[in-house]
Amino acid sequence: MAEVKELNGLLEKTELSEDQYNSLTFSEAHRNFKKSHNDVLVSLTRYCSNARRSPESVNVFYLDGPDAGTTSALIRAGIDATRCFVANRHLSSCISLRRTGLPSENVEHLSASDSLQGGGAIGRTMFSVFFFDGCGGYTTPILKMISAAFSEYKVFIPPVAVGFSILGGNRDVIDKEQAVMRELASIATRRGLRIEHVFDEPLKYGVDIGTRKVEGAVFTTWCVFDV
Repeated sequence: MAEVKELNGLLEKTELSEDQYNSLTFSEAHRNFKKSHNDVLVSLTRYCSNARRSPESVNVFYLDGPDAGTTSALIRAGIDATRCFVANRHLSSCISLRRTGLPSENVEHLSASDSLQGGGAIGRTMFSVFFFDGCGGYTTPILKMISAAFSEYKVFIPPVAVGFSILGGNRDVIDKEQAVMRELASIATRRGLRIEHVFDEPLKYGVDIGTRKVEGAVFTTWCVFDV
């Protein structure tokens, strides 16, 4: 599948240019899958905002490409652009993302892990929602992003939602999900929180019950840290 090769290369091969990501080459099924999980992102942002009763304090960190698909979904849903933060290693993609209306400082020309642990706006911001939608074929990049996002010195107010995408097939993707979920469970334990799987109770979070976790070789799932 063309989209699997492109998505895998984007996160794992830093030498690739932004031109390698072209959503126009994705199948209709894959585009619909991506849209459905952008909808989940919107729903969980609203859930965290309602739970906190202070929408202005709920910030979202996510990965996005030059087509700004996720950014556009958030802004269309009424999420304030000042609450949306993106990291991208490609300068031209950053320029494209800023043109959607995101504040310049909210788009950092860095990898996600470097941005989250850096001294810029993203590193200084407290987030309530993370979407690590890089779709890499290995868990290591995802675990690095999670480690940077939830380092010991960062403060969080629950609930906090986390989504991630990985590539694999059958048993392979199950093992990869388990590795990431174990790390998230460990973080929850250290912080005295519990972890909930969004798709166990989708209606609780305002998520469409028909949302699928798998499309082809791409797997996406979500969880929530809460008290």
